[in-house]
Amino acid sequence: MMITGLRRQPNNRQLVWVYADGEKLARLTAEDVEELGLRRGLEADEALVSEVMRRSALLGARRAAVRLLARRSRTRAELRRSLKTKGFEETIIQTVLDQLEGMGHLNDAEHARAYAAHLADRGRAGPRAIYAKLRQRGLPAGMASEATEEA
Repeated sequence: MMITGLRRQPNNRQLVWVYADGEKLARLTAEDVEELGLRRGLEADEALVSEVMRRSALLGARRAAVRLLARRSRTRAELRRSLKTKGFEETIIQTVLDQLEGMGHLNDAEHARAYAAHLADRGRAGPRAIYAKLRQRGLPAGMASEATEEA
């Protein structure tokens, strides 16, 4: 397989479409393209194509997760469920969730406290209802219980 083109996206110059044998192969970050040494005319072996596809899947999963988090805070379990529904593999999902947690964008304990406080402040949910709603969001029993007690 030969790399026949690299085209930056006009609306996001950090993203690059990689073409192989005249067909779109994957979308990567400009950084990934540089790290992998991709260039027009490069003969790509199976290992390189596999790595391109893995990084493209990571990019897609990360972008999907960030879009979900932009709307509202979510738990790790909620993001996992959503990404699984979108067809991402478990290893890709795990890597993205770990990256987001490492960057501070995903924090189940903080989410539990904030959501429990929100429910308690509204005054329409008692401790059992708050606990149940936290558990529905995929939070562990101990974390849900602790957040409910704080609220």
